[in-house]
Amino acid sequence: MTHEQLSTLIGQIYDCALSPERWNQAIEHIARAIGSQMGLVVLHDHYDNKSIRTFSYGISARTIWDYELNYAQRNPIATICMAGRPEGDVHTARTLFDNPDQWFRSAMYRELIRSTGARDVIGLYALHSKERSVWLGAFRRRRDPNFGVREQRILRLLAPHIIRIMRLTELLEMRAITAERLVAALDTLSSGVWLVDRNYRVLHANAAGEALLRRQGGPLRVFEGRLTASMPADAQRLSRAIRRAVAGELVDEASNGTATHEAIPLGDAALGEALVATVVPLCESAPPAAAVVFVQGPAAAPVTRLDAFGALHGLTPAELRCLNEIFLGRNVPEVAAALGVAPTTIRSQLSSIFEKTLTTSQTELTRLVASFVAPIRAS
Repeated sequence: MTHEQLSTLIGQIYDCALSPERWNQAIEHIARAIGSQMGLVVLHDHYDNKSIRTFSYGISARTIWDYELNYAQRNPIATICMAGRPEGDVHTARTLFDNPDQWFRSAMYRELIRSTGARDVIGLYALHSKERSVWLGAFRRRRDPNFGVREQRILRLLAPHIIRIMRLTELLEMRAITAERLVAALDTLSSGVWLVDRNYRVLHANAAGEALLRRQGGPLRVFEGRLTASMPADAQRLSRAIRRAVAGELVDEASNGTATHEAIPLGDAALGEALVATVVPLCESAPPAAAVVFVQGPAAAPVTRLDAFGALHGLTPAELRCLNEIFLGRNVPEVAAALGVAPTTIRSQLSSIFEKTLTTSQTELTRLVASFVAPIRAS
């Protein structure tokens, strides 16, 4: 194996940290590097003595399913691993077991592995903790020679990197849970939200953002993985703002250089496609996201419930009904008609609302209410 091939393989291994599904492809390349047509990564739970997850190459899904269901608790390799073999140890069937026949006599080999045509096995202990173990292994078929010194040497070169990724993956599991909760929270927002990385590529778009992109002829689109605008002038302004946010150039000089944001007008208000994009830089401790883009417009206005605001200010049910209509932008005669009461009644209720909220006009009242409204998307 050349240095370039080794470097490429190590890079593929590190890619698995943020996207575990890439292990299937990484295993393929590792297996091929050591002259094998079958390989797998087995994550084993020590507490329940069961398989947590299996990634594989060259092994049928049915065989993997059969292993996880029927043989994980009878896996002789997992048993040895749980006994405390050091991380980074590379073994073949001749060094893994006290007697190689122990492997060939095991129920897992006789009833499951042998049917795949595999015979010799080589493996690497990639993680051993109190909770779990990880074993990366490959198989050679009966017609092929056994694994030798060269294959063991390649795995030993890869071992430190595989171990590092497995330890990191354990830490990332809690972050993944947090990320899933964050994604769920973002999807409740009425504003479109896009997270972008340092290459300006979109990492995530919430449900409102995806809906904006689906609007035919709308002001926004994604081109080559990057968020952009349909109109050239808008696209240039948005690209510049994202570039400045990622580069750390969005700063407020009046506040000792603290990070700030930039708002970009998008679309054409005359055509009913007016949006405002707000680009905000993210701190360096939040990789891989480098900036967030919020997009708001009339079409994204949230469905508003003012019950909590009314309770906060002691409004009566009648006053709350009046306030809901006022917040929709209606004047006194329109509110009276909508609620079926006299305009004088609405003026009396509005006067009481002004007094309770310490406001003096409908404009001031609407601004106050808007400051309490959660930007929640209609379900």
